[in-house]
Amino acid sequence: MSFPLFGDCTPFSSGRNPLSPKKVRFMWKRCFFVPVLLLLSFLTGCGDVIENLGTDTNSRTAHRSWNSYNLYRFNNGGWQLLVDLGRPTRAVPDLGERPVVFVHGLGARIVGTYDDLAENLLATGATSVFAFEYDSLDPVEKNSAYFGEAIDFLTTRESNRTFRIAAHSLGCLVARGQFESGRVFDMAQTGNRVALVAGPHEGSEVAAELASMSPTLAQEAVGQLVLNGQLLFFNTDGTPVDVMGTEPVFTQLIPGSDFLQSLNEQASERHPQFIYRTFAGDQRDFAYGLFAQVVGVFADDGIVDVESANSPVVGQVETFSLPYDHTSIIEEQAPQLVILSALGLL
Repeated sequence: MSFPLFGDCTPFSSGRNPLSPKKVRFMWKRCFFVPVLLLLSFLTGCGDVIENLGTDTNSRTAHRSWNSYNLYRFNNGGWQLLVDLGRPTRAVPDLGERPVVFVHGLGARIVGTYDDLAENLLATGATSVFAFEYDSLDPVEKNSAYFGEAIDFLTTRESNRTFRIAAHSLGCLVARGQFESGRVFDMAQTGNRVALVAGPHEGSEVAAELASMSPTLAQEAVGQLVLNGQLLFFNTDGTPVDVMGTEPVFTQLIPGSDFLQSLNEQASERHPQFIYRTFAGDQRDFAYGLFAQVVGVFADDGIVDVESANSPVVGQVETFSLPYDHTSIIEEQAPQLVILSALGLL
């Protein structure tokens, strides 16, 4: 099997001038992808590694911004669209005493991914469960504004309800962008509980490393997580998206970015309606471990360090560190129960 994406893996050849340390490091990383992708192909059952990477432009299309959002309700064991790309498709249902809204992270979709979470929410006291879905390759501020629209839609019939919000990864920043904007929402004036799970509140060193790589290598690194199902990107018509790792959202996640500095400035003073609790993972599974080897960054949960997920800039009242990776911390039942307890649902 040939690997045309990787090129020549020999840093020094007869008759050539020695390469710079930076070039050697670049070529070593490219070479490291070969055994990594071979191993992942066996683990995931994929046949043609390159075809399934998610970076082959013959099988994946260019990103086209959604310029909108979807809003779902979990009902009778499945997800119903309440808002389809900004257009309401159903009336707002009764919220009940304990409505919950979930906000996903980078490269995630709602249907089929968070069914277990929704079932656990309903089983532990949630009276209604909703999920906000957005184009996570777009800038965070854009999606945060759409999230505000979704909350406004949910509160058109009932006011003064106490909400629970569960946000994962990038979704933490999307939610905070509204809750710390100075807006007053038509819900309970105090005591709305927010669980911020594995949020990159002070950024992710992984994003910084991707920004320093060549575009080709960054694309291949992101493609590895696509191959393993940690990241899934689609256009609104369902076609898979070719991700470069240079999209605006990745730049915003670099520690010290203008976006993060603006969001975190006096954050603890700007959410009087909401009580935050943060959750961090401190373990990496096998796939995230391989990814760390490739990009040269060993984040605590594979993507985000504990110090970033539980950063004091958030203004939380409790912090939790759980022995799970960036994905399993929101998808497995044991950590979900810890999160639901913090939301007052157990």
